[in-house]
Amino acid sequence: MRRLSSNWTFFNKRIFPVIWFGSLGVFTLILSAVLILGPQDSLPPNIAAFFAAPVVMGVFGFVVLKWQVWRLVDRVLDCGSYLLVQNGDIEEKVHLNNIINVSVSDFTAPQRITLLLKNESKLGTEISFCPPVQFNPFARCVVADDLIARTVKAREQQTSQ
Repeated sequence: MRRLSSNWTFFNKRIFPVIWFGSLGVFTLILSAVLILGPQDSLPPNIAAFFAAPVVMGVFGFVVLKWQVWRLVDRVLDCGSYLLVQNGDIEEKVHLNNIINVSVSDFTAPQRITLLLKNESKLGTEISFCPPVQFNPFARCVVADDLIARTVKAREQQTSQ
């Protein structure tokens, strides 16, 4: 079994959000302490503006993480005629002939491969994962190209039978 998903998925889904929201919380606490404990005569006239930045960054971070990162599955393993997809406690076999489309989002961080399935699985009809990191951002995704070729071949074999 060959791993098709990135080893960075755990960091992107679990550790980075803690760092992001934790640093915003620490910044807000330090800002609050400075404003409360500092000299009261030198307070800025619009204190709310100081708290708007971390709130906006928190909302922006939540939306981006929800849309881009939290939808990713934890692990995708290539088992030949099917993919073994794991997300938390859920494990699903996705046969290559069940994949309608393989799409790649090239200019996003992290890069994503999305599989559109013919039949709904436990994980839905769309399964997204991060391929291993490529050092050339302009190179084609080898994992996606291989999956596209293999899914077309699997569907052709299915229709010829």
